[in-house]
Amino acid sequence: CVTGARWTMGNIESPYMNPGQACIACHRRDLESPQFSAAGTVYFLDHEVNNCNGFGGAVPGGPSGPASVELIDNTGRTVTLAINSAGNFFTRSTLAMPLRSASVIGPTGLRNTMDGPIAHGDCNGCHIVAGTSTIAGGDPAPGRIVLAL
Repeated sequence: CVTGARWTMGNIESPYMNPGQACIACHRRDLESPQFSAAGTVYFLDHEVNNCNGFGGAVPGGPSGPASVELIDNTGRTVTLAINSAGNFFTRSTLAMPLRSASVIGPTGLRNTMDGPIAHGDCNGCHIVAGTSTIAGGDPAPGRIVLAL
């Protein structure tokens, strides 16, 4: 892990739990869990393993400060999500799918943007450690969601 920190508490409910794992797929299996419309984890590198903490407010040897994820749904509504200290972001807000775009905005203001159509909000479902050939936003997911620096 680039951050040197890992989630080790299993499935104990927490906003910091299981970074890198497919949040929505897991939460849908457990109906007592919060049901999210979009969720995922932002990392420094595109091949971090599950349960490695992602961006938590400071880049090792680089800039620090808040970062966010900006989603634009199919109606043009923009939702901005904070990234927590494990790199996780999530929302229970209703989003009209497919999303038009999803952007990670780093502490320097730089963006990584994926243009739509993005079929669903389970971001870690496609942005897995090895990447996937699933096409969303016109391109396959090469790996993790990566912070713009």
